[in-house]
Amino acid sequence: MDGGYILGGGSNSNISGDKTENSLGLSDYWIIKTDDTGNILFQNTIGGSDADNNTSIQETLDGGFICAGLSISNISGDKTENCLGSSDFWILKIDSLGSIQWQNTIGGNGNHDPVSIFQTNDGGFMVWWLFSVKYIR
Repeated sequence: MDGGYILGGGSNSNISGDKTENSLGLSDYWIIKTDDTGNILFQNTIGGSDADNNTSIQETLDGGFICAGLSISNISGDKTENCLGSSDFWILKIDSLGSIQWQNTIGGNGNHDPVSIFQTNDGGFMVWWLFSVKYIR
C-alpha cells in the first residue's frame, strides 16, 4: 500500500552483509521491508531453536503482514507453541513495523507444509498447503 516491498524467506545466516540479526536456530523466517527504491526499512529474524522457513507473505488489510511457513521448532525463541507433528504450519501476523501481533502453530501427526497464504475480503485468511499423513479414513 505504501509503494514499498515485503520480502520473506528463510535464512540460517548470522549477522553479515545486509543481515542485522543472528540466526535463532537451524533456520528462521527472514522478513525484510523496503521502500519503493529498495532501501531497507526493517528486517526481522523470527524463529525457534530448530528449523523454520517462511514460504509466503502477503500484506493485510490493516497494513501489516501475514506470514506462513514450515516449522519443526518447539517453544523457544519467538515460538510460543510446540510443534504438533513432523512439521507444522507456523502462521504469524506482524504489524507494519515487523513486530509479531499473533502466531499459530497448526498441524497433526504428519508433515504440513504451507505453500501460500492470503487474506480474504472478510478479514480471514486462507492457506494452501501440502500434507502427508500415515492414513486417511
